[in-house]
Amino acid sequence: MSDGISRRRALALLGTTATATVAGCLSDEDAPDDGSGALGSNTGADSDAEVEDTGPAPDDVTYGDVVEYESSFAVDLVITGEMAASGTQVVYEGDYRVEIEEEDGQVVEMYGIDGQHYINVMGHCDPDSRDADQGQYVDAEQEPDASTASLPAVGTASIGGEEVYVFEDGPDTIYVSVDTGYPVRIEGPTTQADFHSWGATDPISLPDECP
Repeated sequence: MSDGISRRRALALLGTTATATVAGCLSDEDAPDDGSGALGSNTGADSDAEVEDTGPAPDDVTYGDVVEYESSFAVDLVITGEMAASGTQVVYEGDYRVEIEEEDGQVVEMYGIDGQHYINVMGHCDPDSRDADQGQYVDAEQEPDASTASLPAVGTASIGGEEVYVFEDGPDTIYVSVDTGYPVRIEGPTTQADFHSWGATDPISLPDECP
């Protein structure tokens, strides 16, 4: 596959990056070892773990009542549909690194560092004119806004043995750990995001090939 085609597909992927975002609230073996944003040891639900309903939610539980968040976390992504792919997003204090592998094995990296967006395809890394926020699949800022904070829990469930509250936000379903308050999973129409490594990721840095 030519570099030009790969870059066009990378830009097309950017068009899908809002599907699992909860604005203002969407394994360690896969951790990058180049210092560009390694994962910690706080893993969450496996992407293949099924959701099992466990009953109704307690009365008067809202998202804002129970959610906790950190400025550093990681997300495992499964994207379906026309641009099917899988990957990981690592966040550290507002900066992020996204690595997406397409069905044909092509790998695309996207970075948002100090407000600048970069795309790295086939070892060619360049700044991109788009806003850095447009390269992320899950909002790096997880503090809930008023509308998200007021969402009522609609039930409880279990994901991989972890008890969660269930919230619905338009087409998205959000699962929040009963024990920790951290988001565990967000399911959207074409994207599943499984959160882990809360407060346990390393600083993000650009690879050597980026200017």
